[in-house]
Amino acid sequence: MQALIPDAETAILNFYTTDEHTHIFILRQNQPTQLHTCEGQGYETLQYWLFNNWLKPYKENRTAWQNQMGEFLHELANRLQINQLISQPLNGIKEMIIIPHLYLHQIPFAALPLNNIPIPQSNTASDRTRGLKPLSKPTITPAKTPPQKQPEYLSDKFRLRIVPSCQILNFCHQRGNLKPATMGIVENATGDLVCAGYECETLATMHELDKNSRLQYQQATIGNYQNLFNQVQVLHSSHHASADLNNSLESKLHLFDGDINLGRVFTWRFSDLAEVFLSCCETNLTFTQITDDPLSIASGFLCAGARNVVSTLWAVDDLATALFCILYYQEKQHNSRSESLRKAQFKLRSLTGDELSAKYKRQLEDYFEQQQKGEQQAEIVKNVRLHLDLLCRQELPFVSPYYWAGFVSQGLAQEKQRSRKSSFHPKK
Repeated sequence: MQALIPDAETAILNFYTTDEHTHIFILRQNQPTQLHTCEGQGYETLQYWLFNNWLKPYKENRTAWQNQMGEFLHELANRLQINQLISQPLNGIKEMIIIPHLYLHQIPFAALPLNNIPIPQSNTASDRTRGLKPLSKPTITPAKTPPQKQPEYLSDKFRLRIVPSCQILNFCHQRGNLKPATMGIVENATGDLVCAGYECETLATMHELDKNSRLQYQQATIGNYQNLFNQVQVLHSSHHASADLNNSLESKLHLFDGDINLGRVFTWRFSDLAEVFLSCCETNLTFTQITDDPLSIASGFLCAGARNVVSTLWAVDDLATALFCILYYQEKQHNSRSESLRKAQFKLRSLTGDELSAKYKRQLEDYFEQQQKGEQQAEIVKNVRLHLDLLCRQELPFVSPYYWAGFVSQGLAQEKQRSRKSSFHPKK
């Protein structure tokens, strides 16, 4: 396992829960293994608590789950004794490779607080996510002044990679790192995610991609999607997805002409695939009682050949995700993947309503103008505009961890070069 640690500033944290306690094995390069034990945090006191207070509320009452997120994360940080963990055992460490256990696979480690300052909630309910849910109008809530001082989070001190297992991380290392030369984009396959469209238009301009490198709406078919993997080394996949917690192999990517389930992804092999960004809902959400090896869409792509996958832990907000992706790729032109993720998370949560209005609103409005085709599309755009206006009036519209902490980086983290144009041509 120590061979998977790239340098003296990186540590592997391997979690394991027994009947009585939760143990965190800390591995550093060329040093003896250290052990941090969370006394009394066994299966019933920690793992069952995670299920009843995180996963169950998420599935049964999404609003209640979102509202109690801050209190939950404070309690979890105390149970894991995070401040003790990051003191002496992790002195000099700048990057953590975290291998969770059981329900800890579902936790946003980036948002674990390191002090007692209350975690801000979302002031404006999300109007649209990247899971297949009915369109709903945004909830208008009076603007609230956020705390004068925000919490310090684990991601403020460390770059984080969350990997399913040491075995999968070893697979990534054995494949070797690639410097990506080609990029492809799959976007808005069902036509109802206007912010995903804006996101992909911006990324295509940033990477100088032409239309032949993009599967847009009706082109985003199952056949074209799979063929694209044979043509590119970087794939940005921005559309609907959903996790099936009753049968993980039925978790799905939703495309124009149907779905690709996880069972099918596990049969794929792509030797030249450097990285995949799954800009969709629940692509790293999973639940299995048979084994601790998580069966998520993200782990499927890692097994299929990707050296790195960026994925999501829950149903992510359409607009916040679009902005996060843009910030991430801007950072990745100069930084490693894990550092780019960390900086993009910080920038999104620190973005003020005034900055949202000045930097992005005009671009978004111009893009919306091009999308109002048909009554249904016009209604979608109308609601997204209302949501945008509300967010611009907030002091820190994306300060809640709901907006930024659900994105995780898995696999290798080496620095990457900017992609060149792709020569992919979708089937007619």
